[in-house]
Amino acid sequence: MNEDDYTFELDTTDIITITGDTSSWDNSFTTSPSSIYSTGDTSNGDVRIEGSLKVDGVDVVQSIKDMQRVLGVVSRDIDKEEKYAGLKRAAEAYERELEKIETFETLKDSK
Repeated sequence: MNEDDYTFELDTTDIITITGDTSSWDNSFTTSPSSIYSTGDTSNGDVRIEGSLKVDGVDVVQSIKDMQRVLGVVSRDIDKEEKYAGLKRAAEAYERELEKIETFETLKDSK
């Protein structure tokens, strides 16, 4: 492996290595890379990005929120579920009912 290789481990058995030509990259940063992101606990590969994450001018977090709203995805608040047992039971019941509906629709559409 050389300095232009980037390795991504998908799980314990799949490793992808991508080699890119970085010879033309401008390596001057107007801000320190460590002030933009941090890897946190490197043992599990977590990455934290402070601020917004934009790809080709699109705010990724806002796009995810928009998709959740349009699709009717209910966000779970694990901290509140731990505090209020009824909330956790309701979320689990919702997930069970949703699975039943998805199974029914899959069977109905397979005719």
